[in-house]
This record gives sequence, structure tokens and C-alpha cells, in this order.
Amino acid sequence: MDVLSPTFDLKHSLDQDNSGRTLAAVRTSLLEGRRALDKSIDQGLPPKDFQAAANLKDTMALAEEIITAYWMSKHPQT
Repeated sequence: MDVLSPTFDLKHSLDQDNSGRTLAAVRTSLLEGRRALDKSIDQGLPPKDFQAAANLKDTMALAEEIITAYWMSKHPQT
């Protein structure tokens, strides 16, 4: 499942995701993205790139929280 594909319908997939498989794939993708950003930050970035990477990392963390909350609202018994 390529959750980063432009044709991937995240809302529909989360709505149908009773098992949590899609949620797990999205969370894994976001975690991998944050880890890659951490690696770049740790290797040293120019100030403007550092700020952009830090902002993107924060945005990815927030996206994970929002997506998890959305999934839980659709599948409260799970």
C-alpha cells in the first residue's frame, strides 16, 4: 500500500480500515519521514533549511495525531 501515492484516497481508506492496517501504514510513513528529517538535522543544515526541516517534522507529528484521531472517531470500538 503506497500511502504517499497521489492516487491514494486517505479518507476512504481510513473510513474502511476496521483492522487499523491503513492507519499503521500511514503512521509508519510519517515516522520514517520524521526520522529522515532528524538525520538531516543531526548532520547539520544551514539555518533556513534547519527551520524548514523542523517545521516539516512538527507538521508530520501533528498530521499523525489528526489522522489517528480521525481513525478513532470512525472506529471507536477498535
